[in-house]
Amino acid sequence: MKQRVRAHFTAIAPNPCPALSGLCSDGEEDCLVYPTSLPFTGTKPNSGWCVRQWQKTVPSDYNATIDLGSNTQFYVSIKASPVIRANNGKLNQPAFVALPPPLRPGHGQGELSLCRADLGECVSCTEHSFIELDNTKCKLKFTGKAAAGQYFIYLMAEDRIVIPKISEVIENKPLSAVPVHLSLTVEEWASSCSDVPVATGDTPNKDSMLFVLPYQQVNFTTDFTSKLESVSEIAVVGPPELFRVGFKSVGSVATMNMAWVRSENKLARLLPICFAVNTKSSRTGLSFGSRSHFNNYEHIPSKYLPLLNMLLGDNLS
Repeated sequence: MKQRVRAHFTAIAPNPCPALSGLCSDGEEDCLVYPTSLPFTGTKPNSGWCVRQWQKTVPSDYNATIDLGSNTQFYVSIKASPVIRANNGKLNQPAFVALPPPLRPGHGQGELSLCRADLGECVSCTEHSFIELDNTKCKLKFTGKAAAGQYFIYLMAEDRIVIPKISEVIENKPLSAVPVHLSLTVEEWASSCSDVPVATGDTPNKDSMLFVLPYQQVNFTTDFTSKLESVSEIAVVGPPELFRVGFKSVGSVATMNMAWVRSENKLARLLPICFAVNTKSSRTGLSFGSRSHFNNYEHIPSKYLPLLNMLLGDNLS
C-alpha cells in the first residue's frame, strides 16, 4: 500500500489576499483549510501580505504545483517515506519548518537556520551570488551585496542521523526532505545593523517552548525598542486563531500582547511563532531569536524559515 502523510502548509502571499477556494476539492475528506477570524497580515514590503494555511494528506513522495488564488503558484517536492531511525529504533519525524514574516534586510546582513539549496526539486531555480549557504552549520547568510529588488530562494530542509566523525559510514543519506521557499526583498538602507529594533522586556527568548494542555490559554508579551524611529507594526506568523491585541508604539518603545487557546484541532503538534518589526522608514528588525513554540508534550526537530513551507505530520496508511 502506498504510504501517505499529513502535510501542513503555510504560505505568505501578496495583497490582495488570495481566496482559499480551490485548495481542497468538494467532498475531499483529507484536506482542510484554516479560515481565521484574525488573519496574519503585514504592510511591508510593497503593498503588504497575508498568510494562508491549510493541511492535506499527500503521498509520502510528493511533487505538485499548487495554485493559491489566481496570482500565486508554488511547485513543491517532498520526500517523507516512513523510516525507522537506526540510532534509536523510532519512527522518523521529518524536519519541521517555521515561517517568519517576509525578509527585508537593508545593507546589513542576517543569518537564518536552513539546510541545503534546492537540487532539482524546483522549477527554474536561480542561484544568487549574495546568498551564502553554510552546509556544515546549516546557515544561510545574506552578504548585503545585492541590488534593491525582490528575490526568491528555494531550499530543502533535511533531517539526518548525527554520525560521529570517526564513523566509517561513507554516505549519510537524508531521512526526509521538505521544501522551504523564501522571498527576500532588498531595500535601500542608510543605517547600520545596530539601528534596527531589538527585543526587550518579556519577549520570549530564543528557542522558548510552551507546553499547552487541552483547552488551556497561554499569554505572552512582545516588547521592542527602536532607537531612531518608532515601530509601525509587529508582524507575526503563527498558528490559526493566535490573538494579537494591544499594539502600542510610544517613542522608542513598542509592545503587543498575544494569546492562544488550545481547542480541539488537527494542527501540527509543534506550532511555531515568529516575529518581525517594521519602522516607518520600512526597515525591519529580524527577531528570529524571539519566537515561541506551542507543544503538546511531543518534540519535533525544528528548523525555521519564507515564502511557503510544508510541515509533515503523522504518517498515514
